[in-house]
Amino acid sequence: MIEETSLVAQQVRLRQWAEQIRDCQNRPEGMDVSTWCALHNITKQRKNQYH
Repeated sequence: MIEETSLVAQQVRLRQWAEQIRDCQNRPEGMDVSTWCALHNITKQRKNQYH
């Protein structure tokens, strides 16, 4: 049961991560990634995933 819960939690995190990437890719024209990340409280470490 614990492994199943862990797997579900991992899948949820992956979906959230994928949604954030899509949102970043669809950011307003002229907005750079750093600005978008700052507005969405994305850390520098996670920001590197969007480049």
